[in-house]
Amino acid sequence: EMCIRDRWYQRRVHGVLAQVHSRSFIDTNKNDLPTKDFVDLNKYGGKWYQVAHMPFIFNTGASCVTAEYQILSDFQVRVINRSKFLGLLNTKVEGDAYIQDASNAKLKVIFFGFIAGDYYIIDVANDYSWAVVGEPRRKNGWILSRQPSIDSNLLSLSLIHI
Repeated sequence: EMCIRDRWYQRRVHGVLAQVHSRSFIDTNKNDLPTKDFVDLNKYGGKWYQVAHMPFIFNTGASCVTAEYQILSDFQVRVINRSKFLGLLNTKVEGDAYIQDASNAKLKVIFFGFIAGDYYIIDVANDYSWAVVGEPRRKNGWILSRQPSIDSNLLSLSLIHI
């Protein structure tokens, strides 16, 4: 699968995300991250491509990042993350996410049985073709798409949510 984007696209995404990331440190309402009113898990399930992310340690050196969500029940989702590390080594990490409220937009993800994190679905397209995901402290954020890339205008609009 194609996952390499042109350099202009990468510079634009990383530049905007760096600005958003730096603003998050001075945001006084870090725990007030709004989420989607309701997420249909059956539509959200399946394969997503990470088209942009805020820098964080677990993504260092990763490319071609995908996430697959398998709906196990009304309250549990299997998470399978895949990537290439330094462009060479294929990696796969599995975990489980647990629904935290009736909106299905707030989840708690657990990897390796003990590494837990919040996973908030901030926005999702009506047709579930793209999604904006983050966590309440606004230190991590992702733009996901059903395709390996996303239109740059749509990307700019979706970055506003992180």
